[in-house]
Formats: sequence, C-alpha cells, structure tokens
Amino acid sequence: MDSSKIWEGQGILREFRPLMDNVLLLEVEAPSVAARAHPGEFVLLSVSPSWDPFLHRPLGIAGVSGDRVVLLVQVVGRGTALLQTLPSGTALTLRGPLGQGFPSPREGRRYLLAAGGLGVVPLLFAYRQWGELFSMEVLLGVPDASWAPLGSYLRQFVPDIRMVSDDGTLGERGNPCTCLEGCWDEVWACGPLPLLRGLWECLPPDVSYYPSLEARMGCGYGGCLGCVVPTKEGNLRACVEGPVMDGRKVLWHELCK
Repeated sequence: MDSSKIWEGQGILREFRPLMDNVLLLEVEAPSVAARAHPGEFVLLSVSPSWDPFLHRPLGIAGVSGDRVVLLVQVVGRGTALLQTLPSGTALTLRGPLGQGFPSPREGRRYLLAAGGLGVVPLLFAYRQWGELFSMEVLLGVPDASWAPLGSYLRQFVPDIRMVSDDGTLGERGNPCTCLEGCWDEVWACGPLPLLRGLWECLPPDVSYYPSLEARMGCGYGGCLGCVVPTKEGNLRACVEGPVMDGRKVLWHELCK
C-alpha cells in the first residue's frame, strides 16, 4: 500500500437517503479521497464522534461525483445504524482510499462484473469509470423482488444490467454461478464467499478471475491481521494486499470452511 495516497480527515455528509430496507445511499464530500480513489478500493468511516463504536467501518466505494465519494451502506449493526440518525452537514472521520483495487482494463478484453447483493458496490464504481470505454457486462444476483429499488438505482449507470434472483421474482431465476452466459476474458466479482468460491469453481481455468474479498477488519493498515486470506503465496491481508486479489491464488477450501 502506498501510504502517501492515504488521506485521513473530516468529510462532510452532503446527501443521505434510504435506497431500500436497511440500505442507505450516502454522498460524503471528501475531495482528497475522491481525487485518489480507484475502483475496488475502500474507505474506513467513523460514524460517531465518541469512542463507541470504537472501530471505523470499512465501506466500499460505489463511485465518485465531483469532490464527493458515493457509498451504499447496509445497516447491519450499531455503527451503521448510527448513520440513519445523522443530518446533512455532519462531519465524519474518513480514512482512505485503502487497499488494492481492480486491475486497469485492457483494450480488446471482455469483462464480466458479477456480484451478489451489495457486492455490486465496487463493481458499480468500476463500470462507472470504465464501462463506456471497454467491453463490460454487469450481472447481479439478489434474493428476491424486494431488491428492485437497488436495481432501479443501478440502471441509472448500467442501463443493461442483468439481474437474477433466487426465487425468480426479479429477472431470471438463479444466481451468478448458474446464470453465466457468454465468453469472457476476465471476471471481476464481489459478494458472499460461497458465491466467490462458486465462480472460481465454475469458470474455465483460462479466464482471469479477480474477486474482491469482503472481510472484517480493524485498522485498515495491515497491522491487526484481522482480515488475512489464505493463498498459495501465504496469508495475505485483505486491507493491504486486497480486497481485490487474484482468485486463482486464493485457497478457497481453507477460506470457506
């Protein structure tokens, strides 16, 4: 990680609105982060001026709009629940951008961006940055039609997004593993570990595979070793050597016990 790239300071919450049940859309004014962010990287956000909760929350970047960082956040605990109480103009402590993002795309290659649920966040950033310049398709799997508001939001940026659902009530029935179609040179992915492992198992071995591995983490600098991923090159840290890694090197049988 290039420490000179990492910025820490106060960002200003400029937009906040519920996108669907327990999913929030935030825009945080943070010019230093917005100018440096690369698709697949993340930020650590402190949602309280107090020491409770103590740890920053790692959040994937869904895009950059001018000097603002766009975040989609799922409310899963006290830290993220606090976001629902904050008015516009609130100062938030922000650290980032952190981690290793997706490799820069190359001309002539065909890319599939496959996601499960809010795993679409870093892939949305990638599409917003490169989708008009390179051959990219986005495939999103969700549980059911309750995720339709997310689909409506995504279509503003990815008009031809392909959606599939477990019960068939939104798009086709299935998931990104069972609904793979087409011929791809490279697959980028993010979502639950079983999905990421499933893609690794079903993709042809000559297809490059770069998953973004979501993990619990504390510091974001690699010091606490709370987010290690077993690979053929030893244990790597999701916050420093990841979250985007070469999926062909991950030891999925150890990671997904």
